[in-house]
Amino acid sequence: MSAPSLDAARAAAGVSTVRTSDGVTAYRIHGDGGPWVVLVHGLITPMYAWEPLATALAAAGFRVLRYDHLGRGLSDRPALRYDLALYARQLRELLDAVGIARAHVVGWSMGCVVSSRLALDHPDRIDRHVLIAPGLFVEPPLKLKIVSRLPIVGPRIMAASASSFIDGLPAEHLNHPERHPGYRERMREQLAYPGVEASFASTLQHYPWRAGPEFRKVGEHPRPVLLIWGDDDPSTRYANAARVRDLYPRAELVTLRGARHAPHVDRADEVQAAIVDFLKRD
Repeated sequence: MSAPSLDAARAAAGVSTVRTSDGVTAYRIHGDGGPWVVLVHGLITPMYAWEPLATALAAAGFRVLRYDHLGRGLSDRPALRYDLALYARQLRELLDAVGIARAHVVGWSMGCVVSSRLALDHPDRIDRHVLIAPGLFVEPPLKLKIVSRLPIVGPRIMAASASSFIDGLPAEHLNHPERHPGYRERMREQLAYPGVEASFASTLQHYPWRAGPEFRKVGEHPRPVLLIWGDDDPSTRYANAARVRDLYPRAELVTLRGARHAPHVDRADEVQAAIVDFLKRD
């Protein structure tokens, strides 16, 4: 039986697409006008996790772009090295294709690293920068260090772990997974189309672990920065907040007591209010 078609899935979902130099990117736009806000998701959770925030921002008068990283969701899964350069190139080319010269940018987890790279390479393209649970100053897990020493079977082990990794994310992301039925199932939908596992393994191999110091010039830029973090985040530890604020010395920190790794989903009202207020300031 042949694998399901990504083209058919894109048509059924009603997403827009654009061909960038590394493959087709799936995206959605919300709102009819106003300043642009671009939402950049994390390691493996596709753009669907942005739905509540995208809807709230559009209702507040913004025009919102959200998209799937290559290798995730409904975007292509090219056989490439999934490193920071790839993700930053995809984002830049997507903005060019949609006609977005500059925008407010909201990153989540790995998306904060990607958006920081865009800010480093093209500082004039980001007006205000929001970082949610940023994947900065993150140490590689011990298991990854061990598996990475196995040159042939290591990538296969990492690829095979994608499904179980996804199954564990609701507990990492949400205080109350039971209040978000279907969260795991929607994350698993992307596994129906070949290539997620390999792209996940490649991302783990080439993730910019311990990233942070190289973005100090980004932190020196006068653009306003908002940092949103749950202090019970098991994925990107809140203990790193001081190091991130040292990197972004003008950052305004919103601490969500008891929140985990996806506060924009689990504590949507608080996060939406903070971001809308921040983006609407003169």
